[in-house]
Amino acid sequence: MVHLLGSPGAPRYDRETGISGSLEWAIKDAETLENGGVDALMFCNEFDTPYPKKVGPETVAAVAHIASRVAEKTSLPHGISVLFDFFATIAVAKATGAKFARVILTGAFAGDYGIMDTYGAELLRYRKYIDAENVKLFTNISGEFGAPLAPRPIEVAAKGAVFVGLGDALIVQGPMTGMETNADDVHRVKQAIPNVPVLAGTGVTKENVETLFRHADGAIVGTSLKVDGNTWNPVDPKRVKELMNAAKKAR
Repeated sequence: MVHLLGSPGAPRYDRETGISGSLEWAIKDAETLENGGVDALMFCNEFDTPYPKKVGPETVAAVAHIASRVAEKTSLPHGISVLFDFFATIAVAKATGAKFARVILTGAFAGDYGIMDTYGAELLRYRKYIDAENVKLFTNISGEFGAPLAPRPIEVAAKGAVFVGLGDALIVQGPMTGMETNADDVHRVKQAIPNVPVLAGTGVTKENVETLFRHADGAIVGTSLKVDGNTWNPVDPKRVKELMNAAKKAR
């Protein structure tokens, strides 16, 4: 994860740092991640908490500008996550040449951000409408900062998402940023959909990556790669190398 500093209008936006400061921050983190051996980058407006369900054009412009500028400086493929506006996510992914995007296509959740519905059918049609079908959609099937309104066994939710064509890869994650993904959940999902990529989405560390990779095909990692394991800190080169060494051994 390349976590971008606050976008204009967001509570955490720093007028003194501005867009140029966020760009500089993102370049440094991306370089550290690439030098540490990661496989891909995903740009996310992480510092824009609390996340709205629909972002403004200022957020779309900021994320697209920074992601495209940073992508020019790296040889790694990249993805996009604009929280929690998945139409904006796909649009920015298309504009920046992203290979993948993180969205939520299925289910309905309630929690810290109120009630969140999903629009999988509309999002897939929007992807086709803007000619972005080359952007692979990685979709959460478990709620972050929330719980499903109609709970089902996670393997049933996974089978349902695949059956109706929602997502190119499924993400299993813990209850919030930085909290460990349940390895048993990953196992159950992978057993249910063996031919679809399954990713561990939160709380992946050098200590648990071997366990998670027994069934997960990959992982999205942010917090554990930061200085002191703090989400809001810069990426720590030592932590990146340690995690990637452990991941390579697990593979």
